[in-house]
This record gives sequence, structure tokens and C-alpha cells, in this order.
Amino acid sequence: MSHPPYSRCWSGGVFDGNVSNKNWVKQSIIGLDFDSGEHTVEAVYSILEKYNIVPNLYYNTFSNTIEHPRFRLVIFLDRPITNKKTFQLLMDSFDLILKIDKQCKDFSRRFLGGKQAVITNETPLPLEIGINFCNKIQLKNNVEENSSNDTKDNSSGFSPEFSEELSSYYSSNDFFEYNSNIIEGETRIRWEKDLKNIRIFEEFLSGTWMHHDQLFGLATNLKYISGGLKKMEETMKIYNERGDTKYTENNFKIIKFIRKMNYFPMSIKKFSPYQEDSELENLVAVLRSKNRIKIITATEKIDLKDAENKFKKRFEEVLEIDDTNNVYIFKLPTAIGKTTLLTNVEKSIIALPTNDLKNEVKSKMKVESVITPDSIEFLDPPIDKMVKRFYTVGLPSKAMGIIRSVSEGGYGVDINDVQTAGNYIHQLMMSNDVEKTVLTTHKRIIHADDTLHNTIIFDEDPLNSLIEIKELKIQDLSALRFQCEELGAVINYFRNIGKGLYQTPNELKLDKETISEKCSSFSGIDSNIFEFFTSDYFYYDPENKSGATIYYVEKKCFPRNKKIIIMSATISPKIYQNLYPDIKFDVMDISSVKQQGNIIQYTDHSYSRSSMKGRGQKLSEELKDKKVITFMKFKDNFENPVNDIHFGNCSGYDTLNGQDLVVAGTPHGNLVQYYLIAKLMNIDFAITDSMMNNQIVEYNGFEFTFYCFHNPELRMVQFYIIESNLIQAVGRGRTLRNDNTVELYSNFPLYISTEFKRKTG
Repeated sequence: MSHPPYSRCWSGGVFDGNVSNKNWVKQSIIGLDFDSGEHTVEAVYSILEKYNIVPNLYYNTFSNTIEHPRFRLVIFLDRPITNKKTFQLLMDSFDLILKIDKQCKDFSRRFLGGKQAVITNETPLPLEIGINFCNKIQLKNNVEENSSNDTKDNSSGFSPEFSEELSSYYSSNDFFEYNSNIIEGETRIRWEKDLKNIRIFEEFLSGTWMHHDQLFGLATNLKYISGGLKKMEETMKIYNERGDTKYTENNFKIIKFIRKMNYFPMSIKKFSPYQEDSELENLVAVLRSKNRIKIITATEKIDLKDAENKFKKRFEEVLEIDDTNNVYIFKLPTAIGKTTLLTNVEKSIIALPTNDLKNEVKSKMKVESVITPDSIEFLDPPIDKMVKRFYTVGLPSKAMGIIRSVSEGGYGVDINDVQTAGNYIHQLMMSNDVEKTVLTTHKRIIHADDTLHNTIIFDEDPLNSLIEIKELKIQDLSALRFQCEELGAVINYFRNIGKGLYQTPNELKLDKETISEKCSSFSGIDSNIFEFFTSDYFYYDPENKSGATIYYVEKKCFPRNKKIIIMSATISPKIYQNLYPDIKFDVMDISSVKQQGNIIQYTDHSYSRSSMKGRGQKLSEELKDKKVITFMKFKDNFENPVNDIHFGNCSGYDTLNGQDLVVAGTPHGNLVQYYLIAKLMNIDFAITDSMMNNQIVEYNGFEFTFYCFHNPELRMVQFYIIESNLIQAVGRGRTLRNDNTVELYSNFPLYISTEFKRKTG
């Protein structure tokens, strides 16, 4: 079917058979027809812009005139709608604010072509924005109806005041957990068993009286459970008759109201007052998340002996290669024997995460070796404070200048401090001995100007040293602005921008050494000021509780013209390839090795920081005196926490080798960390579109429900950080070589886990 000149008929739906309402399967293209002549394109775009919706294109119909504009808008969605109720709700919402042609709302609507098509947006609309738009429009419409009918029959039971309050509470600013396959009344549950551990539902069913807004939240969730609203009504009547509750007629009208409205279920955490529910999304999502981890692709694990032989053979081959063009990555299981091989490596640099690990490996070396110094400590308090201050504000060269001066007897310090400084400088000089193996730290070798050694081996993943995220307080800049006029311009720059993520502009790329020369004092300053001026990206938070704060990141490069080897259980080759696209990475992955011991993972709950607030005490009682690795903040919750080891500080420790232990927690990074790393990886995203929620995802051969980003590339960064921390923590037990057991409490599945269990239900 065509229309002159050369137009074609089109439909936004996908159909199983002929184009008809009953054959509709899904839809990711929305057409809005404006044929009354009452609208203009500009007016419609202006209305939609208020809801963060920008159509992808519009075109005029053949009957369009200046006096009577007739046109069609087209919106592309980032993923298809597969639920008819969702499509109807979306089209009804558009109709409420735009008065579209009613035929647009048909599933099988066919649109004629037109003329003068104009593309206005190349980015598909995230479906979540569309759903939030629906909820806001439908609720606003209900509020208006309630207000106008206030003197008549108020069938919803909402006073105008409560409706306005609820409209704010249940607005598009709150994220609604959404799944396009949620269907009203479809989910069947076992009332007592399946709602166990969802506190607000347990309390409601046992007769605890609920406030109006809590009943509203419960109803939006029970609407999607088979017999849910009926069960809610019966429960309220039973406890009213017993005298335990005093639900009013208006309370019962909530159920009637929800039955006729198209609301999606509210996140439980939005209306539940209980700490235990502080992480929970909607009821259907929670019930789905109770499914066990589903293994999609079973990973074949090789024998330990085979893994050792492969690793040793390839490592020795790489040591002999005379090539500085590649970075050689070995992804290995914890305890495969890296340290044993390293103790025999000659005339190379071995970099370890910390000074403690550096010193530990030094004691095991079997070849001639030297060691770089630990952080310097002076007995003289003012000198010690001055040196530390220069390191803190990002001026290591000035700190080194003081150390050299002290070594020559400057500042009138004690002879012991003179010797300390002299020994420090001597040790640095000795670490340039090309005839010996040098042991150092990740941070020191990455910040080194040059080294004579040709081979640098990183034991463990050095990413945290390559892309350190640091912070700067605006008040610290202000403290120096009168000593250096350039800093006044920097402060003015921040006065003119809002909270958000930015690429560091050229006007802020100042010479830190020159600026530091103009500043005579750094007293009272406790953040790293000067390294900000060479940063790549920053996140500005003017609303931080401790004062306006800049979080910034700079990508460091590997030492040039060196053969680089990285050996780690947690490294992500894909992250490195995205960060350093000009480097060729040679990867050997032998991380899937049969464990001698057991890693039993309990996936009932996330045990994130917020989850631990509600569940930590109960878990502590259950674990009793078992050794526990967890968040530093929650160590005191447990009877027997492991000293000095916690998430973020697990790498390399061998004190728990062969012991039974528990790892409790899912160590999510913070959003700023995810955003800054993603920007360095050239991931294209906007913070406004980087939403997170509980969703079913696939990763490492598993299918599971997890609170994560919709953007798959941001999710890659998020999963890398979580997985790295968990593997390092679990690896302290060295189950690869020992017949011990590590119990992991986390809903993030590890490929090294030998068994997945649930404690409840």
C-alpha cells in the first residue's frame, strides 16, 4: 500500500502473523499522530521535554498546512515492550497530555508516510524513562480527579492533601523497578513461605496496623500477585474484627483504586519503615531474585598440576622474550605459586601492592635482590609533618627535597633523622642496581621517572595505582587563593558549574610546580590539591556534607619501553584493553582450576553495606566464633573478625592459608568510582541515563538477579570491582591447595565457588 509520492505504510509493532491486535508480540517504535490541526510540533516537543522525552523524528502528513498542522512523531525505545498492558499505559499517558489521535493506541495501527521528515534525536528513549513518565502522568491525573470530586463521591479515598503528598512521593524522581514481563495477577506465591524475610509483608499479615502510604505500596505490589488484593482485603477485615487494627473506609478504598489503575509496583524500600527491607525492589523482583543461581555455561576446570605446568612454562618463555611492545597478562587462581617463581627471577623489577608484601617477598628471594624503602618516618614532628603534608597535597618532589636537605644536616634535626634520611636516599640509589632484582611497590614504579631494568613484573593487579581516584576540597583551594591568583580563577570556574561529571578543561591544566612555588604555606590542608591540575576527569559534588568536593582521576601509563608482566587472580583483560587501546595485550587465562577445598556461596541476600545494617546482627549470631572477612565498618558486628584484613585490603595476605573462614558481604563500589573509570575507558554514557536496579543478567556463565547498571559497559566496570574484591577475600583461605572451607555470603556468583546454597525457604 503506498501513497504518492512514494510513501509507504508502516507499523511499529512486531506480529506473529498478519498485522492485527491479537497477533501483536512486541513493539519498540512508537508513533504519535496529530491530525486535528490544534497542535504545533514546537508545542508538543516542549511538553514532552518536561518529562525528559525527545522524539527521534517527526514528519508532516500530506494534508499538512500552515493553518492546520498535521504531523506524526516517532519515538524509538532502547528495548521492546512485550506486555500489552505496558503499551496501553504508555499510549494512554501520551493521550492524557497531548490528546493524540485515538487510533494511535491500537496495537495494529498502520501509519501512512509523509513528507519533510526531520531527525531530532539519534538516541533511543530508555524504557525506564517511559515507565516513570507513565506513573507520573497517571498519578497526576488521579490527583486532579480527586481534587475536583472532593465534594462528591471520593471513590479513591484520598484527600487532596494526601494525594498531593503521594504524588511527590511516587514521582518520576524515584526509580520504579520495572520488568516488561510483569503481568497483573500472574505471579503465584505460597503466602507464608514466600513472604518470609520481607518484613513489611510479614508484619501486615500478622496484624500490624499499616499507615495509608504503606497500604498503598503494599497494594501496588499485591496487584501483581494471584489473589493478592483479595488477600489484602481479607487480612484487613480479619484484624479489624479482632480489634487489632482500625482500618477506615478510606483505607479499604485504596484496594478499589489500585484495581482500576495501571500502576506498576512500588519498590518496597520506598514505603517500608523496616531496615531489613532497605534494599528490596518490588515484590515480583524479590520473588524472582530468590531463584538459585542458574548456571548457563559450565566452566571446565583443569587439574592443579596441569595449571602449574602451563603457567611455569609460559612464564619462563615470556621472561626470555626480547619484546617491549606487549603487556603480558597471566590470569591465575590464587595460590598457584606465583611467589615461588618470582623468588628466582633475576635482574628484573618485581612490584607488589604494599610495602608489607614487598618486604615479605624479599625475605624469600633466592637470587640477589635489593628493596626500595618504605615510607619515611622522622622523629622530629615538624619535619615529619612537613614531608607528609607535601605528599598529601601532591608535591612529592618537594617532599624529596626536604629529605635530601635533612640527610645533609639541614633544619637542625637530630642525628638519627639525618641517618634516616641518608639511609632512605641510599636505598633508593641501590634500587637502580641493574645487576640485581629490585622489589618495590605498584605505586612507586608507576610514578618512577625511569628505571634501568628492562623487565617489570606486577604481582597482583596494579589498576588501583594506574587510575587512583583522589579528592580535593574546595575549601583547601580557597585557603591558598590569596597566595596564588590562578587559584581564584579555578574557584570561579566551580562557582559556575553544577554537580556532575566533567572532563578537566584546558584552563584548569595548570603547572603544579609553578603554583606551588607561589604558595608559602599548606597548613590546614588535608586533600591532594596539585595532582588535580593534571587530571583527566572529575566529579564535582557541591552538596557534600563535609564541604564542596572534587573527585578526580588521572590515567597513569605503564613505564615506557619495558617488558611488562602482570600476574593476578582478579585482572580483567577487557578493562585494560579499553583503558589502553594502543597497547597489545598478550593474555594467558588459566584461572579455572579445580579447588582442593570448598567455596560454598550463600546467595539468599546481597549482604551489601545497607543490607548488613539490617542483617548483620542475625548473621553474626549464626556464625558465632567463625573467622570473618567483611567490610571494615562492620567488623565489630562479628565475634571473630580477621584483624587487618577487610574488603579493599585483602591482597597477598597468607596468614589464613588453609583455615576455614567466612567472607560476608558484596563490596559495591561507589558511583563516582564507576563513572570516572568508565570515562577513562571512553564509555559513552550520561549520568542521567545510568540507572541501576535489580535485574536478571548474565555474567561468567551464570544467570542471576543483581542490583546493577542497565548500561552493559558500566556494568562491566561495576562487576570487575565487586568480583576483584570478593576473589581476593575468598582467596585468603587458599582452597586451591588445601582441604578447607570458605563460606561466602553474597548474591554475586563467583566462578571459583564450588557450591551455591540458600539458607532460607
